[in-house]
Amino acid sequence: MAYFEKMRVSLSREEPGGLLQSGEHKESFRGRRDFLAAAFSQPRDFLTKYGDNRISFTPLEMPEKYGDYVAGFFKRQRPVTLHEENLKPYQADNYESALIVLSLEKSQVAWVQSNAKVGSAKPLLESFFEFLVKRTDVNDWQVFVRYMEKEDEYWSIISERRSEIAHIQFTFIPPNALGADDSIYELIKAIQSEA
Repeated sequence: MAYFEKMRVSLSREEPGGLLQSGEHKESFRGRRDFLAAAFSQPRDFLTKYGDNRISFTPLEMPEKYGDYVAGFFKRQRPVTLHEENLKPYQADNYESALIVLSLEKSQVAWVQSNAKVGSAKPLLESFFEFLVKRTDVNDWQVFVRYMEKEDEYWSIISERRSEIAHIQFTFIPPNALGADDSIYELIKAIQSEA
């Protein structure tokens, strides 16, 4: 079974300076939804942050019944050694992949499949957006990728305020990796069957 990491993709823009505002300069740029749709609309090849791995992105066409989502696969070439009939070895093409599904709604939540052979989910997304902003015309927004839940944050606050805490209460919440979105679960099942 595939495991997914849930992240939030935040977009920000620098406001035009006083000189441009006084001259009533109108700056044209894509909206948030259009920016994300353009980012995931076509195949792209990029390098990871450290420049040591070449990753390819291949978009998936999303059926309208699943709502406002974009999806695709991050792929990394991982050739394997196979043998011909005469047992002579040769390198065969092979790819490891990680599925990404991103909501185009206001929350801009992304689910990225965990696959260590492709790369860690957060650096993978950061490298993808860094490539877009620096090397393509899809550069209207500055992109920040953050995990939705971070266990270390909880424990660091407890250790910082240890002297102030008199009582701790835990509430058990049953695990739900997809945030109770049945439509996303159906989407992932549909995508995996097509892949």
